[in-house]
Amino acid sequence: MTTDLTIAQEWLTSWTNVPGVASLVIRRLGQKYRPGVRGWRKIRRRETTEAINGGLSGTLHRPQLVLGRYDTGGRPRALARPRH
Repeated sequence: MTTDLTIAQEWLTSWTNVPGVASLVIRRLGQKYRPGVRGWRKIRRRETTEAINGGLSGTLHRPQLVLGRYDTGGRPRALARPRH
């Protein structure tokens, strides 16, 4: 945790190179986490997206993975399929 903008900027360029760390979370001092409320802000170094991974296509002898994501209505949609 820091209140120093220079330190936070350095963290954004160095710590986000670590696998599994993609962003900083910014909040006001004393601001508590409230489930379901968007009060904190996430600053990303790179754009990421949620994806559904692991759906199967093809045959039992030659299964293929399908990449997908949820659409705005919450329904899963395929984005990419392997070429046969």
